[in-house]
Amino acid sequence: MLVKRRLLSFLLLLFIAILVVYKKDIKPVFVSGDILFQDTSRGDISKAIKKVTEDENNSKSFSHVGILQIDDKGTKFVLEAITEGGVSKTPFDTFLNRSLTDNGEPKVVVCRLKEKYRDEINVALEYGSKLIGYPYDNVYTIGDSMYYCSEYVYEMLHNTGEHKDIFKLNPMTFKDDDTGDYLPFWVKYYDSLNVDIPEGKLGLNPNGMYKSNNIDSIYSFY
Repeated sequence: MLVKRRLLSFLLLLFIAILVVYKKDIKPVFVSGDILFQDTSRGDISKAIKKVTEDENNSKSFSHVGILQIDDKGTKFVLEAITEGGVSKTPFDTFLNRSLTDNGEPKVVVCRLKEKYRDEINVALEYGSKLIGYPYDNVYTIGDSMYYCSEYVYEMLHNTGEHKDIFKLNPMTFKDDDTGDYLPFWVKYYDSLNVDIPEGKLGLNPNGMYKSNNIDSIYSFY
């Protein structure tokens, strides 16, 4: 009887393990409006962003976000605001291959708006497409004619349709939680721009957006 129970327990664990691997390998059908969270892990600025925004309760941490757009031919693009080119329309594969794990997996998690928000996606993408070419907001402030990645996705959804609260603005911080002091990177960064650190100003970031109750995680590439 004991041997039989152990065998059944082993088979159950094996089945669960196979199911987890199988489920990970099945990609859902991505649709326009899917939100792509990315761990760029490139350069000091990505590390500094994650340092002041990451949640120790989450196994993954993100420094970038974009939104998927699929054209009439089925070609996938990502609308995003990036430091190198401002607001851009990037081929999907280029976006995925920007940051990879040691095993070659894109460091991207795909999320989808909950059903009640999806009727506004097309209008939001049209609005976002009109902003292509606008400069990147390297000061990280809301309300001007420049955009950082989170702001760009936020503005697309906030300025179209009835729902204004998909993602919420919160006071930003550029301080180290452990010391309460500004991270040296941000002090040097804003000194080079000759502007004050926007501590306490309203804004948002990929990690905060990822925790929103208005989206569901549907697939992780890694």
